[in-house]
Amino acid sequence: MPDAVIERATPDDLMQLALEGSPTRWHVGAVLVLDAGVDLAWLCGALAQRVHGVPRLRQRLHRTPPGCGRPVWVDDPRFDVRRHVAAVRCPPPGDEQALLDLAARRMALPLPRDRPLWSATLVTGL
Repeated sequence: MPDAVIERATPDDLMQLALEGSPTRWHVGAVLVLDAGVDLAWLCGALAQRVHGVPRLRQRLHRTPPGCGRPVWVDDPRFDVRRHVAAVRCPPPGDEQALLDLAARRMALPLPRDRPLWSATLVTGL
């Protein structure tokens, strides 16, 4: 049986988490404009097929007892891609600026700590 590997949060991980409480978050985001025909079920299915290639997308941070070092990355036994994906309608007029404003508001939201630290938003009404 191979030895278990314990992956601790890196100093960069900890810095990003510390900034969660500040007005400036250190999230990384992207806006992709896709062809018509993409719906929530398709997006969840596509992500579910690919998320297994990147283990960190299925892991959450687990705090260790005092004196036991930095938090560790652990597999989330309740992982479900649907807990990370939301669908929202772009506010009128549905143009590029409305999309970017919506993206900025979504990026300002803290990520729930009880699951892997990522999210995806399907924006309709463009």
